[in-house]
Amino acid sequence: MKKKKPKILLLALGNDILGDDGAAFAAAERLEKKFRAGIDFVKSRESGLALLDLLKDYDHALIIDTVTMGDSPAGKVREFGEKDFKKITVPSMHFTGLPDVLQLARELKIPLPDIRMLAIEIEPPEVFGEKLTPVIKKAVPAFTARAEKILSSWLKP
Repeated sequence: MKKKKPKILLLALGNDILGDDGAAFAAAERLEKKFRAGIDFVKSRESGLALLDLLKDYDHALIIDTVTMGDSPAGKVREFGEKDFKKITVPSMHFTGLPDVLQLARELKIPLPDIRMLAIEIEPPEVFGEKLTPVIKKAVPAFTARAEKILSSWLKP
């Protein structure tokens, strides 16, 4: 019997009119060119409980986003698994943060995919603009490569 192909989501969160907050969108565009089949790509400005609708019906979900944790230089890429979400206490630009949403889903017994998250550290966005700063633009290839590795591992039979 042939093994069922996993349903995979790459969910890029951000706001491309807030400069570096659009870094995940830039990475998603690169990844979409590489993985033409087998992965659903969603770029979203959604936050909070709306994320549950985006995550449902998938076996695996890679969420890529930006963070402003303030303890690392801009451009540092961080990787989180579900166990790490419980430890994140930094206020979210998305109001109800992902850890809160996942906790609520567990409490309500809402099925969730296997979730990984990659986040790139940025300075707090202070100006409107569609361009990435040079430091983040330079970091996007490494951010993309980390995402590519995770997605490739999920696509292997």
